[in-house]
Amino acid sequence: LDYAFCAKWLNWMTVVKGYKPSNIVRHFMRLKGLLKIAAMEEMPVNEAYGKWNVGSEKSRDLSIALTVEELAEMEGLKLADSQDRTRDLFLIGVDTGMRFSDYSTIDYNAVVDGYLTVIQQKTKGKVVIPVGHKLSKIFNKYGGVPEVITNQKFNKGIKKVAGLCDL
Repeated sequence: LDYAFCAKWLNWMTVVKGYKPSNIVRHFMRLKGLLKIAAMEEMPVNEAYGKWNVGSEKSRDLSIALTVEELAEMEGLKLADSQDRTRDLFLIGVDTGMRFSDYSTIDYNAVVDGYLTVIQQKTKGKVVIPVGHKLSKIFNKYGGVPEVITNQKFNKGIKKVAGLCDL
């Protein structure tokens, strides 16, 4: 694996597959990790892989974040039931800062004295989050957490909702 391979693989991921920069960086980082393990196991490895730096700085510049105004616009949309539920799930994620796997499984009974206590699925760590006005409003609207949909359906649905805001 040399620079020529690196260039061909990068071209294949961008031109042929149409991968986004963050996805390309992730693939290169995984390959570099495997090569590092191979080198530690004393397997023959071209040491030039350590110098590969494929856009890690650029991928950070491409991170997408919504402004407070954009979130307010999304919150104010009048939507059909399924889109409304998807938007509200998204807003729960925004207000809690949790992963989808965590905020989509919140037990409303875990809210005590204005604080939500959750055991994270991925890390098994305990987090305690203050329940603000927006989060409380969503919980009251559904009598807890909105009906959960799959992560794939959520991702497709939130893109449609964002499209309605011209985001």
